[in-house]
Amino acid sequence: MAGARHSRCGGNRRLDGLWLGLRPVSRRRHRQALAGQLGRTRIARRARGDGRRSGGRDLCRRAGGSLAGLAVTPDLIAAADRLLRACRQRRVMLATAESCTGGLIAALLTEVAGSSDVVERGFVTYSNAAKTSLLGVPEALLAVHGAVSEPVARAMAEGVLAAAPACGLALAVTGIAGPSGGSAEKPIGLVHGAAARREGGLVLHRRQVFAGDRGAIRRAAALAALELGVEILGHDRSVSNREVQDRS
Repeated sequence: MAGARHSRCGGNRRLDGLWLGLRPVSRRRHRQALAGQLGRTRIARRARGDGRRSGGRDLCRRAGGSLAGLAVTPDLIAAADRLLRACRQRRVMLATAESCTGGLIAALLTEVAGSSDVVERGFVTYSNAAKTSLLGVPEALLAVHGAVSEPVARAMAEGVLAAAPACGLALAVTGIAGPSGGSAEKPIGLVHGAAARREGGLVLHRRQVFAGDRGAIRRAAALAALELGVEILGHDRSVSNREVQDRS
């Protein structure tokens, strides 16, 4: 019929009125709305809780009761800041290789504002395969001495310098943080730390046994590594590895 208005909803005036009140929604706003709805669904599920979630609480208890065991304390930040300042004074960049600390040393260093002018990279080499593939630690060395040993700690530090040509300092840590995995020969809390300086080819090593739970051992290992980095930068350029070993 001439002059008749076309109905979008099959002649239903009420639905036609609703249609006219609609406005197009941008694709971006649609995605935001959908994401918000999904987020609310996840929150509701967490609030209800079920048997599947209890496994996370059990895991947390086995890990030492709480993630608070890895709390960043003022002494750790102060040690990280001291090392960063020492590197800046000597115009040295650094990189890390971590096993038992699982990236804690790198996290502490980058917690300090402005650390990007010093920290170049970090490796978390938790498995023997990672130590070999990323840092070049010989498989034979791991087979003879084990991952938690002085030779492997030294090889990790030297491997960092080989993998990071821009760095003049490398820190490496390998140990047994517990609560399992210890033995009479290698008790829980045993940590081997090494620092390697490109200039002069100097490598320092420290063997220490720390007390406490898993979190305490990891914090102590990270602190010791940061202090070892400051120590190696403080040595005279002409000092040899043998002279340092004789003094320690």
